[in-house]
Amino acid sequence: MGGYLYPFMNEVYVYIHIPFCEKKCIYCDFLSIAGKSIEKEYFQSLTRDIESSDILKSSVVKTVYFGGGTPSYVDERYIEKTLNTVAKTSKAFNPEEITIELNPESTDKNKISFYRSIGVNRASLGVQAMDDVVLNISGRIHDAAQAQRAASLLRKSFDNLNLDFIVGLPKSSMKTVKENLKLIEKVNPDHVSVYMLEVHKETPLFSLLKRGKIRLPSDDEMAEMFDFMMEGLKGLGFERYEISNFAKEGKRSLHNLSYWLSKDYIGFGASAGGHVGNYRYVKTLNIKEYIENPFALSYENHNTDCEEFKETLFMGLRLIEGLSIKDLEKRFSNLLEGFLMYISGDELFSIEDGRVKLSTIGLDFSSIAFEKIVGWNCE
Repeated sequence: MGGYLYPFMNEVYVYIHIPFCEKKCIYCDFLSIAGKSIEKEYFQSLTRDIESSDILKSSVVKTVYFGGGTPSYVDERYIEKTLNTVAKTSKAFNPEEITIELNPESTDKNKISFYRSIGVNRASLGVQAMDDVVLNISGRIHDAAQAQRAASLLRKSFDNLNLDFIVGLPKSSMKTVKENLKLIEKVNPDHVSVYMLEVHKETPLFSLLKRGKIRLPSDDEMAEMFDFMMEGLKGLGFERYEISNFAKEGKRSLHNLSYWLSKDYIGFGASAGGHVGNYRYVKTLNIKEYIENPFALSYENHNTDCEEFKETLFMGLRLIEGLSIKDLEKRFSNLLEGFLMYISGDELFSIEDGRVKLSTIGLDFSSIAFEKIVGWNCE
C-alpha cells in the first residue's frame, strides 16, 4: 500500500489497531493475541506504516481511534509515540475526536491522566455485562465492581465517554440487563454501544457451543433483553442513532460515523481497513507478517460503481435516519432509481422525507434487509 498513489483528499479519519490483550475472551473474533512479548516490534512496524502513508501526508486528520485488542493494556508511551507520528506525518492535525478503548482491569488514574495530557478526548470502556457470572464464563478478567470503578474514574476526566455492552452472553438474563442500566444511570456516560452477541467459527465459544459445554439465551430472550435495554436507554435520555449505538445530544461518535457514511478513512496496524474513494483494503490478518511487512494486505478492491453503491447502502442504512436521497443522487445517479424501485413496497425499507432507511421492522431484521441489498443486481 505504501506505493499506491492516492488522490488528494481534504479530510481523513484514522483508525489504529492495537492487537494486544491480557487474555482473549471466548467470543472475540477481532485480531488480537494474549500478552505483549512482541509489543516493541509491532509498534516499530506501525510507525513505518504511518510514516509511509501518502494519503496521510496529503490530508487533514479529523479523528483518530485506537481500537483493539485492548489499547489500555499496552505501555501508554507507545500510544503517545503513535499519535505523534500521525500528527507529524499528516498534512494537518487538529482532530475533533481522539478515542481510546480501555478495559476496566487496565484503567487507572495515572493512565487516564496521561491519555488526557496527550490529547485523547474520548474514552470507550468495555464493560460488556454488569454480572460477575457472565463476565467469568465469557473469559473477561474484570468483575462488575472494577467496571464501575473504571467508569467512574473515566467520567471524572472525560466529557465524552462511551460504555460498551454485549447482550446475549452465556448465563446472561434480564437481571444482567437491569444491572447494566443501573451502571449507566449512575455513571451517566455520553454514549452507549449495545451489541447482540454474534458467534464466529474461529472462537472458543463456537467450539464450546458445538460440544454442548455452554448454552446461550434463546433468540427470543436476546431480543427481549435488547428491547428492554433500548427502552431503558431511551428513558435515560439517549437517542438510538444507529442499530447498536445510542448517544446524548451532540455526542454521536464522529469516527464511527465516517464508516457509516462511507467517508474516506485509513487504517494502520494488522487487520485495519481503509476506504479511499472507491478503493477498499484490509491489512494482513497475521501479526507476525505485519511486523515483517506493514504494507501487506489481506484484501484490496477498486470497487465498481455497483459495489461502492451497495457498500454505501450497507453501511449507511445502519443509521436510524438512513441516507439522504439527494446525496445518493449526486454519487450514484445511474443506480439510485433502480434501487428505489427494487425496494418499493418492501416492509423492511422506508422512503420518506427525502431519505431512504430501514423501517421499524427492518431494524429488527436488518440482516435480512442487508442480504436483499447484496442480492440486488444493480439493474
